Amino acid sequence: MTLQAIIIRADGAFAETEDLRRQSFMTAFQEAGFEWSIDRETFAASRRLGALKDRMAFYVHQFLKRGADNPDTDQLIAAMHRRACKVFQQSIANGALGPRPGMRELVVTARQEGVRLALAGAMKQEEAEGMLVQALGSRGAEMFDCVSLVTEAEGATDPQAIYRQALTELGVEASHCLVVEATLDLPSVVSRASERRREPLSADERHDLFVSLQQLHRGIYNFECDTSSNRVAVMRVSDILKIKGSAVKTIEPTATIRALAQGLRVESVGAMVVNDGLGGLRGIISERDLARGLAEFGNDLPSMPVSALMTQTVITCAPEDSVASVAKVMAATSASALDMPSLAPDVSPLSPSSPSTS
Repeated sequence: MTLQAIIIRADGAFAETEDLRRQSFMTAFQEAGFEWSIDRETFAASRRLGALKDRMAFYVHQFLKRGADNPDTDQLIAAMHRRACKVFQQSIANGALGPRPGMRELVVTARQEGVRLALAGAMKQEEAEGMLVQALGSRGAEMFDCVSLVTEAEGATDPQAIYRQALTELGVEASHCLVVEATLDLPSVVSRASERRREPLSADERHDLFVSLQQLHRGIYNFECDTSSNRVAVMRVSDILKIKGSAVKTIEPTATIRALAQGLRVESVGAMVVNDGLGGLRGIISERDLARGLAEFGNDLPSMPVSALMTQTVITCAPEDSVASVAKVMAATSASALDMPSLAPDVSPLSPSSPSTS
């Protein structure tokens, strides 16, 4: 299966946009007279609140509390949101949003190899263009065959819908495309020493990077990754855990569905492992199970035990398992999995039905 196209996530993979968003939000709050500071982890978790304006509204209401119902509050939030967006764009124009290590080399090498490129993500057109100019020069946008973006004004959009739109514009089948999203460390793919990761890749390293991506693509799709070369990085489950953390949220089978729903909200997770009192694995339950249970049991659902709704057969893996082998199992057990590999910091077929546990 040949690699014909690469889709790069603009907000996360190409550049670290979230922290600049956080700084822009803090500036808008401070200029509005709020003593407000938020760390990266808390700001990242606020993504679950919705679009950027919804996230800002949440924190404004936390400050105002009783005054949150004032008719002027909506106008205040709108003005602060506009200011935050303007600060964000100005920061990009001033060069505050540099590309992640290896991204310039990936773009240049892909063009040299005749692989089509798409930039996709949740950004405004002017923001993406400014980012590309800073990263690749005045004709940076021309390095991409298509730029598929969605703004919050258009509503929350499934990332896979953006990728499918990019595939349509590229004219490439999903099986011939690789998606690079989130925090993939490209220099690590060519086993570069940590002290040199910020330096530009050499010509040989650019070649090795592209060959590695081709082999990863073939390995992910066909699950027969060629590891004959010692320059090929094989990503394992333990590599994902280093990034996402190894903590697993659990619940007992006798707990009520109401307690589960509250736990999912408080812990900001999409699923929980069901353990008995001795720590033994009994099953798993996710937000999808709640939706199915509501349709089947209606008002009786909140008082029902978790054991009545959980999936008892749990497929597990070990930290040393390769992500490609795990992806094979996920694809085989998910009827709705999309046949497009995703490289982000995990490497697996895109699966909208897979529960999130972190």
